[in-house]
Amino acid sequence: LEVITNPQGEIVDTVLHSSSGDRQLDQIMIQAFRAAAPYMNPPQGMVEADGMIRLKAAFIVRFAPPSFSPDQN
Repeated sequence: LEVITNPQGEIVDTVLHSSSGDRQLDQIMIQAFRAAAPYMNPPQGMVEADGMIRLKAAFIVRFAPPSFSPDQN
C-alpha cells in the first residue's frame, strides 16, 4: 500500500500495489491509514520533488485456525 500525503500530512491518494486477495481486508487497511490522518510534522527530507510524501507499507497476515476435533465441545 502506498499512501500519498501533502506536506501538511493530509492524505491525497492511496494506491494498492498488491491485493491481499481479500477485498474487505484491503479496504480495512486503507481505512486504517485514512483514520490516522493527518500525519503531523512529516520530516522535510521525505517531501519529494512534486511536493508529495509517499509512505509505503506492506502487511503479512498469517491465518492458522485452531485444530478442530469433533470430540471438543
